[in-house]
Amino acid sequence: MSSNRSGNPQCFRAAVSEFDFIKQLSILRKFATANLPARRRQRWLSADSLDLVNTLHSKIAAGLKRLARRFLSSLGYDTSKRKPSKADPLCEGFDRYLFESTKAGIDVNDWIEEQLGWEPALPTLRKVVFPYIEQTSCVCEIGAGTGRHARHIIPLIGKGKLHLFDHSSWIRSHLKNYFSKVENVYVGECDGASIGLAADSVDLCFSNGAFIEFKLGTILLFAKEFWRILKRNGYVIFDYIDISTEEAWQHLKSQSAVHHRTFTYHCGHTIDKVFASVGFTVLERHQEDKSTYVVFQKI
Repeated sequence: MSSNRSGNPQCFRAAVSEFDFIKQLSILRKFATANLPARRRQRWLSADSLDLVNTLHSKIAAGLKRLARRFLSSLGYDTSKRKPSKADPLCEGFDRYLFESTKAGIDVNDWIEEQLGWEPALPTLRKVVFPYIEQTSCVCEIGAGTGRHARHIIPLIGKGKLHLFDHSSWIRSHLKNYFSKVENVYVGECDGASIGLAADSVDLCFSNGAFIEFKLGTILLFAKEFWRILKRNGYVIFDYIDISTEEAWQHLKSQSAVHHRTFTYHCGHTIDKVFASVGFTVLERHQEDKSTYVVFQKI
C-alpha cells in the first residue's frame, strides 16, 4: 500500500479530496437538517450531493442578504422589501431625481440642491418658518415632494406631529420609505380641494413650490381648508410668484418659453384678498429669489 501511494500521488490526492468532500457533505447534511421536521429531514439526508450543495448555496446566500440588510439598517438605510411604486404623471420628475441620486450614492434631497441648484431649504426655513414652530407643534405640509423641507422640520417638533400631503402616489410611497423610522410623520393624499385632518387640529400649514403653480380657484379652496384645520392663532406660510416684484418679472421673461404652462403669477394684494375673504390676517412677507413667502394668521 505504501509503495502504491508513493508511486501514484495524484490518485492518492484525488481519493483524499473525494473523501474530504463526502465528509464535509455529511457534516453539512447534519447541520442543515438539525431543526427540520422528520419528513423534510429525511428528504435532505437522502438528497443527491449536487442538489444538497445547490440548496445550501441558496440558503447561505439568503442568510448573507439578511445579514447585509441588518447591517445597512443599523446605519440608518431603509432595507425593507417593500417594492418602490411606479412613477405616475403627477410625480413631476422626482422619480428621475431619486434614480440619479441613488446611482451617485447621494441623498436625494442633497442631490437636488447640489446638482440641480435648487434653493437650499434650510436657510429659508430658518428665516421664514422656524420662528413659528414649537416642540409640540402639529405641522401640515402641502406638496412635500421628496421631503427636502420636512427633514429639517422634524428635529424641531420632537413632541409634535408632521403631516405630509401630496397628490402623487409615487411621492407618497417615497415619503413613507424615506421617513419610515420617524414615528411622528404621517403621509396622506391631497386632491387639491380637501385636507384629511380634523378641524382645529393644526398649528402651522406650510407649502413650498406648490402655490407657485396654483390658479386662484385652487388657492381659495386651500385657504378655506387651512381655516378649517388650523387652531386659533395658527399660521399659514407658503410661497407664490408676485408679478409686482422685479425677481418675478425676470422669471416670467426667462421661463415662459419653456414653462408657460407650469407657473402662475399673482399680485400680493390679490393673494391677500383671497385669504382675507376667509378670515386670515397677513403678518409678513419675505422675498427669496423668484418666490415671495407670505405668512397669514388665523385670529
